[in-house]
Amino acid sequence: MGQDTRKDVAAQLLEIVARLDRDAEVAAACGLHVAAKLLRMARLDLLCRVHGISDGELQAIGEELNSRRPMGDGTAMDGPGLKLPH
Repeated sequence: MGQDTRKDVAAQLLEIVARLDRDAEVAAACGLHVAAKLLRMARLDLLCRVHGISDGELQAIGEELNSRRPMGDGTAMDGPGLKLPH
């Protein structure tokens, strides 16, 4: 696959990411929190693919973020207000 083709695919995936983000917000606003979470997971998967982040790297990032949270912090990482990185 040539570099131009990869750029085209990445641009298309980023368009899908933007739609998934909007759809997740609508789903959450309608009280469909499981659906919103699934849409956000799909968004994250596509972003990882676009940026070449492996499953292991993503897991390491999650573990690092969890280790930085203060002990006893009741903040839910998967709550309706969760904003994933762009």
